[in-house]
Amino acid sequence: MMYTEFTVIVGFIHVFLPYMILNIYVSLEGIDQNLEPAARTLGATPWQAFKEVTLPLSVPGLAAGCLLVFVLTGGSYVTPLILGGPSDFLFGNLVYDAVVTELNWPMGATLSFALLLFLGSVVVLYSKLMGMDQLSKAFGR
Repeated sequence: MMYTEFTVIVGFIHVFLPYMILNIYVSLEGIDQNLEPAARTLGATPWQAFKEVTLPLSVPGLAAGCLLVFVLTGGSYVTPLILGGPSDFLFGNLVYDAVVTELNWPMGATLSFALLLFLGSVVVLYSKLMGMDQLSKAFGR
């Protein structure tokens, strides 16, 4: 079971699931509590009320949680190092190896800057697609 991709995925879920839950919770807290009973009064089933009312209003929190977890897992190196072993390498492990194992600080700095550029471009792309007003809606403002 150890030193497999599945173990690394389970480890990532264990470590980063609270960040996702927190974003979704804050997003759900910002939704008016009367909307779902109003949909039920108008004839919607519980599933329809969730699908048509709650889920679309919680999408900004879901998207913000996905973005946060993606950025955090992009730079994570401890979980794959411990659970994945030497055969399972992610980009964070390359930076770690360049700096700690090989003592090649310029290469480590270059790799970490490339990681920063990639993750930063994902955040900018998200803000262009979703808009920053959607991101503030995710946090109930």
